[in-house]
Amino acid sequence: MLPTNPTTIYQNGQHIENQANSLTTAKETYTLAEVQLLQSELLQKQQQMEERMWADSTLSKFDDILRINYDKSIHEFSEVVIYHTSKLTHALRGAFYTVGDTLIEATGCYACTLQSLFKNSFEIGEGLIGQAAKSKEILYLENLPQQNLSVSSSSGLISAKSVIIVPLIFNDKVYGVIELLFLSSLEEKYKELLNRLSRNVATMLQSIQSNAKTKQLLTDSVFQAEALRSAEEELRQNMEEISAIREDVEAKNGELQSQIAIAQQKTEELRAQEEELRQNMEELVSTQEEMERMNREMQLLLTATDAALFVLEISTDNKILKVNKKFLDQTGYALDDLLYKNYQSIMDKDEWAAYQANFSKLKDGQLVRREVKRRKKNGELVWSDATYCPLMNENGELTKVLKISYDITEKKKQAEAIDNLLKEVQIRAAAADESQFIVELSTDAKLLKCNQKFLKETGYTLEDLEGKDYKMLMDNAEFINYQDTLLQLKEGKLVRKEVKRKKKNGDLVWLDATYCPVFNNLGELTKIFKMSYDITDKKKQAEEINNLLKEVQVMLAAADECLFMVELSVDAKLLKCNQKFLKETGYSHQDLFQKDYKILMDTLEFANYQDTLLQLKQGKIVRKEVKRIKKDGDIVWLDAIYYPVADEQKNLVKIFKLSYDITQKKELENRRW
Repeated sequence: MLPTNPTTIYQNGQHIENQANSLTTAKETYTLAEVQLLQSELLQKQQQMEERMWADSTLSKFDDILRINYDKSIHEFSEVVIYHTSKLTHALRGAFYTVGDTLIEATGCYACTLQSLFKNSFEIGEGLIGQAAKSKEILYLENLPQQNLSVSSSSGLISAKSVIIVPLIFNDKVYGVIELLFLSSLEEKYKELLNRLSRNVATMLQSIQSNAKTKQLLTDSVFQAEALRSAEEELRQNMEEISAIREDVEAKNGELQSQIAIAQQKTEELRAQEEELRQNMEELVSTQEEMERMNREMQLLLTATDAALFVLEISTDNKILKVNKKFLDQTGYALDDLLYKNYQSIMDKDEWAAYQANFSKLKDGQLVRREVKRRKKNGELVWSDATYCPLMNENGELTKVLKISYDITEKKKQAEAIDNLLKEVQIRAAAADESQFIVELSTDAKLLKCNQKFLKETGYTLEDLEGKDYKMLMDNAEFINYQDTLLQLKEGKLVRKEVKRKKKNGDLVWLDATYCPVFNNLGELTKIFKMSYDITDKKKQAEEINNLLKEVQVMLAAADECLFMVELSVDAKLLKCNQKFLKETGYSHQDLFQKDYKILMDTLEFANYQDTLLQLKQGKIVRKEVKRIKKDGDIVWLDAIYYPVADEQKNLVKIFKLSYDITQKKELENRRW
């Protein structure tokens, strides 16, 4: 192997130079230029060999990554490939496109998202992506104009220098396209590597797409197999009918010898029966041809099944006679680990007992289908949906068992997740009964049922309320409100509203209530389920807050008269300002709205603002003296307070700034100096 360490390469270069010097000493006929040329050629060949070895090693590692992600979905596979391809070639950004029946669609990205792509689907021949798929050629563009192609970062936009679009071709068909952006020109070794790598990725992408189609074929094959069994049974019955007809014909021929008087009549009947027999024979021949055709299709489907499903053949003495490659890939075993070994060796105790219990059904010629769990060679647990098919000889004796299965590990995990979710729902229902008021009402407003929390809060007993008119807890306005709610419930709508109810002692309680309609099979409203919780304190607080808001509005109105108010976006765009700010600076609203706030600052002040922005992103309130440039060029000094406005994730979304004029103060200070 050639060295890849820079020190080793240098030493090899020294060795080649020493050889060249030796040649110069041994043969004086070589000139210094020839020796240097020879030395340069040797170094160049060494570099080419190192690049080839690097490419071969990289492809080998990438093949390992492809094999590991073989059983993933198209989107997962795309994400893995574009990630490793981008990292390998030091790409600035990358996108993976999959060729479908009509469109080329983006299925994976690096340093971006599918939604952030300028365009995430193309027709064949459309744009660079579509042209690469149509021409089946690698497209490479470099020396791109600045900002023509760019990638977002926290500091702004980064311009790409070059772009390469690589079609993924297998058997002269394009299965996908890779697009990569780079900060500089792409080295030739990376172009060659992408060319070779594209064939491997295309092969694996073709296999993943084929697997999806094979699964559909398997489903169709099961239905066709059932149809074939029905046809065979119908054919058997037809053969029995034909045999009976033949026996009947022979009996009638015997009667003709002894009943000459009625021979003419019997002969006509026989001719009619023979015509019917001929038609049956023609139908039989046609059925046989159809069976042969279906048998050929079945052979093709069995071939597809072997490629898509896990297939084993087991002898009657439990030896593994045959196992397909997909089963080996799933379990991690080698063929020598399983062939002619006891089937029990790859099953746990419970699964083996279940197989033994069903063996009598297999001997009777019955299919057995069940969910089977087993562990891979590495100990990992996997589940499969398995069908055991008995294969019988002419005497009806079991000769071996064919097992066909497919992986349902994810399905089992989902079922387990659903069970956990149901348990959580039950816990939440119990919690709701403890924390909320629950009432069931008839359509004519009779109280059918209520929980203890409702009784405790209202002061009533169950005897006070059960079967009584629910109107007793409402005043007239609330009852009218309930009638409107009932109309909405009859339309199948959920209704949520704030209501007030009277306790037994006459006090009022405010509730946040949700009414749920319950219908029978005829779509008729049968009862109403109501869940609510106490918001009496909340209503009182809301009233206090409304009073406080009124005071705040008065204060804001006063502040709007004496302070400058400005709202800014994170990228320094002016979103809103009050009239006092416009009047002081001399600008109009059209001059500033959505314009860069930088127009009011000189270079030093803009740098000062960038420092302020960093503190605001940390959630800090910043107060400082700043200067701004009016429309007429004069300077105004402000004592400003910046308030950060963040979202739920604490990301800065905008900035609110309050300030007042201190220009005269600054001028007095300057005069003192």
